[in-house]
Amino acid sequence: MDILNEAKASASDFTNDLKLIKALLLHENNCSRTALVYKQKIADEWDYMEGKLQIEAFWTFINPNPDAPRYEFSRMSFVFEMLLRCEKDEDGESVNVSARMSQNKHYLFERCLSIMMDQEIKAVPFLRCDTPLDELIKEEFGLPIAPDEITRGMFALWFAVRTMFGRMWSWYSFIVLDNPTDCFTTETGESGTDIMRDLFASMVEANEDELIPTGRTLKDYLDEEDLEDDDFGVDDWR
Repeated sequence: MDILNEAKASASDFTNDLKLIKALLLHENNCSRTALVYKQKIADEWDYMEGKLQIEAFWTFINPNPDAPRYEFSRMSFVFEMLLRCEKDEDGESVNVSARMSQNKHYLFERCLSIMMDQEIKAVPFLRCDTPLDELIKEEFGLPIAPDEITRGMFALWFAVRTMFGRMWSWYSFIVLDNPTDCFTTETGESGTDIMRDLFASMVEANEDELIPTGRTLKDYLDEEDLEDDDFGVDDWR
């Protein structure tokens, strides 16, 4: 695919995996108006997430290692990393992402790339999602999208990222916001990261009423805060 060749050709111009992932998601070459509108939505959602991750109380609550150098360029790398940590190997164990990142400094990009270039993908990656990918795509677009504009894999990966972030923010909003606290776990390093991964993964699989004891939905909370949630697909995060 042309987009893959472009990514490889321009790799030397980027110094961070997140730049490459974002460039692929937002490429505009020969895109239809529908595709461009969706890509702008991704860009807006990305910026929204980046903004929320700059809230120190939120950042230090969800991340047991908030000062790790790999998050200096973009805290969004934590969201992608946590998503990849939910992947299971052939033995049903969580993939050791830290080990793979130490062996390959571009593991984050290469693993996401393999998903974004996948035109046969049937389901949302890493997370349990009972809704078939075809149905999610139909709900989003209502009509077919050319694969060189937005691949099935690109849609699937971004849907997973949005879902993971949504659970992080929902948990923080309803459990912590009125009672600021440090990270949920006192463990740091790999053990702390593993604890948070397991919590995030379980929250993604849970029902909304199991997550939020107040009876308010995430949309209710955001409406109260006068945030323009419709621009960021908040309903999709629940």
